[in-house]
Amino acid sequence: MSESDGIDDAIEGMSRVGLTFAGRLGEQLARAREQALRRAQASEEQQARELQARFDAERAATRAQLAPVMDNRWWDTASGRDVERVHEAATAWKDHDSAARSAAEVIRDQVQRRYGLDVDNLGADDASVAAALANAERDREQAEQERTPPNAALATAPGRSPKARKTRGQRTDNAPAEGSKPLGLQREADRGRHHW
Repeated sequence: MSESDGIDDAIEGMSRVGLTFAGRLGEQLARAREQALRRAQASEEQQARELQARFDAERAATRAQLAPVMDNRWWDTASGRDVERVHEAATAWKDHDSAARSAAEVIRDQVQRRYGLDVDNLGADDASVAAALANAERDREQAEQERTPPNAALATAPGRSPKARKTRGQRTDNAPAEGSKPLGLQREADRGRHHW
């Protein structure tokens, strides 16, 4: 045997050790990378679950906010700002939620019927839309005041307390006068006659 054979064996042995070491180190790095990916995936899944829970909570809150628009009585008392809020919510969610889409349709129809505005084709800036709704609200409040019986303003005048009326033999309860409709029914009848 030649001396070169021993050197070759030593080099081959070092190469085997080096390659084994490199292979094991590579395996450890691969496992560490896999673990890091699993942790990242688990973190992303947790974040996705949290995001979904937040989305679901916001959708539920929006549905609760939009539910009243389906009732005509809400429209009879809603302020311009109330209409703006529900329109904003319905617009934000209509592509993601069927209830919001339905509410958006009702809002579009009610705003057109009551205020004469087409929310899909306003052609105006936001300030003009808000001003139009405020004017309609002011008109609604004025109409409500016109429907309020004139005696309601006198009820708070000096000397008009229930005690003062009782001493003069006047009615002190809130019951309707004989032969008249209760105030709530009278208001409903008045609302039926009023068109926006």
